[in-house]
Amino acid sequence: MYTNIFNYIDEIEDEIINIRRDFHKYPETAWNEYRTASLIARTLDDLGFEIYLGKDVIDEGSRMGLPTKQVMKAEYNRALNQGADRRFIESLEGGFTGVVAELELNKEGINLGFRFDIDAIPIDESKSDEHFPYKEEFCSFNEGIMHSCGHDAHASIGIGIAKALLNIKDELKNIKKIKFIFQPAEEGVRGAKSMVEKGIIDDLDYLFASHIGMIDSGSLVCGCNGFLSSTKIDARFKGESAHAGGNPNEGKNALMGACNASLNIMSIPRHKDGVTRINVGKIESGSTRNAIPKDAFMMIETRGQTNKVNNYVKDKVINILRSTALMYDLDLDIDIVGEAINCNSNSDLSQIIYDLANEIGLFENVIKEDNKVKGSEDFTYMLNRMEERNKKSIYMIIGSNIKGGHHNSKFDIYEEDMIKAIKLYLAIIYKMDENIMSKNFDMKEILQK
Repeated sequence: MYTNIFNYIDEIEDEIINIRRDFHKYPETAWNEYRTASLIARTLDDLGFEIYLGKDVIDEGSRMGLPTKQVMKAEYNRALNQGADRRFIESLEGGFTGVVAELELNKEGINLGFRFDIDAIPIDESKSDEHFPYKEEFCSFNEGIMHSCGHDAHASIGIGIAKALLNIKDELKNIKKIKFIFQPAEEGVRGAKSMVEKGIIDDLDYLFASHIGMIDSGSLVCGCNGFLSSTKIDARFKGESAHAGGNPNEGKNALMGACNASLNIMSIPRHKDGVTRINVGKIESGSTRNAIPKDAFMMIETRGQTNKVNNYVKDKVINILRSTALMYDLDLDIDIVGEAINCNSNSDLSQIIYDLANEIGLFENVIKEDNKVKGSEDFTYMLNRMEERNKKSIYMIIGSNIKGGHHNSKFDIYEEDMIKAIKLYLAIIYKMDENIMSKNFDMKEILQK
């Protein structure tokens, strides 16, 4: 029977790939994942899961980096036109695009959670004949938006796990509840905090997440450590326009303020206690050559090896922005539009998954821990909350031979690696259930086709 369960995962491979390609065609950016979230909710509702969404899973006051109301309304209407499910989309309106699906298994036992991010990135997708999604006609339909980080695959993996789980649920005797968390707004590290503050993980004993790509197919990192703490800052300088030739003295040049601030921000001394990263990613200002620019907009990010180091850089940036506004006689608005903290995976879970992965033989290269992660992830808010409650959580990397780098217009994954991920997660569910563990099943044999 158990062999049949994993054979079933192979049988639904084409279905999972088609789900991924559908999500890929209709990418949606942070807090605008109306179509994606509504279809996830419909699929899991049809499977018999208890569905929670919108304000039931998102804390309104903890959201960061929201689009304007006009943008959210336009994206909502586009989602309707592109096939969003009307039964669920109304609960998502206004940027409450999270979905949680629960399956009760037993009256007592442990509670497991699995988190999957679902948002895309504002990047134009390649139209090259060499780009597989374009060649196979599932390239992005939404201009300027692309799934160039693999979150379409993450959402599809979550659905695949849920479908396969139904085939084994009656055999799991020591798991009380399994919860699937589909999180909006990971890009820009904006969404996890709002779900944490809503308390959706506070009943969990174990929480798992992963990212596809980053390393080669056939490789698995069982536990990631060293995520950089990060802060995303939007700054708006407001001055006065004037004729650049006739009366320049009457103007207050916001562009000069932004340029000066940028140079000083990039000159902040690095910290002795850890790695730092600083970037001014965007400056937007001005309208024509003969007018003093009255407005300037800046997008800035800081990162640090620890929360302390990142806070040092962030505070320096804010001081520079304020001092520059004073020097150029400008008004200034500062918005914190995203944050992530430094946190590590649980080492006990890393060991369990490392041993399991070597046992089942799905991956040729199994790495217990990666302690030098270079990026940031807002799942760290969930890692931290689990740690505060003395519970265990882990973040894994599932390798895939990507085409083009992450956040690149030619990004694409090797789709069969999604099926490996689903099998791994099902093996983890088996492993976490004491009753299944006690029977000493040969997991390598179970997972063989």
